[in-house]
Amino acid sequence: MLSRLKKIKQKKLFFSVLSSTLFFSFIVKFFPFKILIKILRHQIKLPFLKFKLDEVLNYERKISNKMKINQCLVRMSSLFCILKQSSYKPKLFIGVGSGNKFKSHAWIRVKNTIIDLDKREDYQIIMEII
Repeated sequence: MLSRLKKIKQKKLFFSVLSSTLFFSFIVKFFPFKILIKILRHQIKLPFLKFKLDEVLNYERKISNKMKINQCLVRMSSLFCILKQSSYKPKLFIGVGSGNKFKSHAWIRVKNTIIDLDKREDYQIIMEII
């Protein structure tokens, strides 16, 4: 296991994404939605964190896959946090689907790029977090 850890090139990024993913998994599971929104709205920029967008996305995808985390709200909250701290200007969108069955979805826009795990066209935006 330690040999795998030594192979990780961006250890600071890896642990930032891992801790953020674990944190938001816990928050989404055990706390009301309004607490999550409050946490996301009060994220601050950390000048010492400067990660490349493609590296952040790559680590997030790998960690989420290994941990079997498929919830878009958890994954996008984690990404939003890391990107905001890395001085990007992400926008987190939360939407609901139209139809008889309730369904919701979260996605991010950063630098004219949409980061999405699903087709967001089917969702009406109900909240935008900057």
